Amino acid sequence: HIHLRLLDVMNNHYELSYIIVDDDEDDRLLMRLALEKANRPLPVLEFSDGQEVIDYLNNNANARPDEDMHWLVVLDVNMPR
Repeated sequence: HIHLRLLDVMNNHYELSYIIVDDDEDDRLLMRLALEKANRPLPVLEFSDGQEVIDYLNNNANARPDEDMHWLVVLDVNMPR
């Protein structure tokens, strides 16, 4: 089950990336296809477990302090990690 929280980003002036976190590769593929079909040409990062995305965010949150970076996270809440 994938829970998605949508943000109104069309009128905002900050950079956005999608983060898909799911241990099922097929579910990640379906989400990518849905984003492509919705014509969302934003970067998509994929992770197979929650610890991977936490490590990524901790290591990259301050990589570009001069810019506002926002992530829309699609998270499978039923993952083992």
